[in-house]
Amino acid sequence: MKNDKTSNLLGFIYPRNQLLLKFLNNLIKKLNPSGILNHLIDYGFWLRYRPPPTEIEDPKRVLSMKDLEFYFVIWLPCCLASFVVFIFEIRSLWIRR
Repeated sequence: MKNDKTSNLLGFIYPRNQLLLKFLNNLIKKLNPSGILNHLIDYGFWLRYRPPPTEIEDPKRVLSMKDLEFYFVIWLPCCLASFVVFIFEIRSLWIRR
């Protein structure tokens, strides 16, 4: 099974005398003895060869109240704000007459 995150390869090509290439070479020479590169390589192997999730949840399902409960927290203040604006509009029209 292919992993979606590692299926696209990416590479960079630099001209021979570019300043960025010299900087990257110096950076890799400094990182190599510290072991950071080994950690990154091990993480890349783990990411590529990790076991797939055992239980894949079907994304097509009916939304339940548990899925929508936070949207009511957002929806209620919005309804309250629009109601308050409506009351102020009616009050301003009543004062003009």
